[in-house]
Amino acid sequence: MMPAHKPHKQANKPQLVMQYHYCYSRDAKRYIGEVNVTIGENLRRLRKERRLSQPGLAKRAGVPQPTISNIENDRREPHASTLRKLADALGVEVVDFFRAEEARPLVPMLPRTPLANSSPEALETRLFGAPVEAGAEPVMVMTEPEARELSDALLREQLALVGWIEAYAAAPDAERFDRRADHDRAQALQKRATAYHNWVFSQWRKLYDPQRSAVPFKGARQWAAETDEAVGRFMAIGQAEAERKRIEQSGDAV
Repeated sequence: MMPAHKPHKQANKPQLVMQYHYCYSRDAKRYIGEVNVTIGENLRRLRKERRLSQPGLAKRAGVPQPTISNIENDRREPHASTLRKLADALGVEVVDFFRAEEARPLVPMLPRTPLANSSPEALETRLFGAPVEAGAEPVMVMTEPEARELSDALLREQLALVGWIEAYAAAPDAERFDRRADHDRAQALQKRATAYHNWVFSQWRKLYDPQRSAVPFKGARQWAAETDEAVGRFMAIGQAEAERKRIEQSGDAV
């Protein structure tokens, strides 16, 4: 008599499927619902959207490349601390690893803009070694390549904010309503990044172009005072910041 056939023990590879009742954030329920989501698929998608290789992400996040490969191929359940490192490296929230494609919000998190969030004095210190006093002629301490990189970095932040504002404008009404505070913040930061970039670019050109080397360098506020466009932007920055603080203090912020 033939022995009973035993089912093959090799099962399909285990998928790290998370349902809405198992989340790292209560906000995840809003986006996941009852739809099963694979962490590995979301990690791979987020990595490729940023044109990062697995080794590149591993270096940025401080996570071994084999670990990333195992997570993306659903061979390993990631630890919460690993997900946090990966989220920070990708510029997303941990909950983004759990969101279903069809339920993902159209407006992303605000981009990280450390330079646009800086004060004029902080950027003056980077360029000239110290904040510029009124009427003083500062001396550049940055090299031409360093000043060019700072200008380019500010431009990247400006473009990232423009992209975010465009995504906000294309989102459904309900999502725009929920994110209106972020929208106001993005507009203020975009104006600041634009003003900072134009100022730093003008200082870099004096290093790059010998014909401009005789023109003295200028601090941010002095340059703004002499540039009509910049005056308007810096005034708008101050007004936006004052209005934001007023809303926060009055308790009207959402």
